[in-house]
Amino acid sequence: MDFSAHHWALLARSRDPLLLTFNFFSTVFLVFVNKWVFMKVHFPFSVTLSCVHYLVTYVFLCIMKHFGIFEVPANLPPPKNFWYLVLVIGLATPLNNVSLKLNSIGVYQMLKLLVVPAIALLEFALSAKAISVRRAVLLAVLTVAAGVSSVLWSEAEKRDGWQTLALMYK
Repeated sequence: MDFSAHHWALLARSRDPLLLTFNFFSTVFLVFVNKWVFMKVHFPFSVTLSCVHYLVTYVFLCIMKHFGIFEVPANLPPPKNFWYLVLVIGLATPLNNVSLKLNSIGVYQMLKLLVVPAIALLEFALSAKAISVRRAVLLAVLTVAAGVSSVLWSEAEKRDGWQTLALMYK
């Protein structure tokens, strides 16, 4: 095995963790950029900003497909409730941007963290779909942490009055 083949084999094994790491940091960066666009540039159109996100995502997926980083499965059947999925995904980004526009980054992140436990609870209530005990414990810890942070925020608001409320909208 020459160096080039060995190098590509290592790169192939490390590709998924690298892409996940890039996704994490780019998402955090994007939240800060969006908040900056809303607050400093005074761009009031959160849905338009969402359309820009979708366009940039499409362009980058096309570039990754061209270079072989992203592959579209050839024979993947559409989900049973395809249009519901399209509606939910299509509304998620604009609603997230509206939430970011109206709230601080901390409140925005706390609300996003509570989405996963809410979905798990809805799936259990509506479809009787249970999750593993390990995942349930992790979601319970996540929910408690979000609750504690909101209580601490509320206490700070009571103690500091309108100054804390003003921070919420900065």
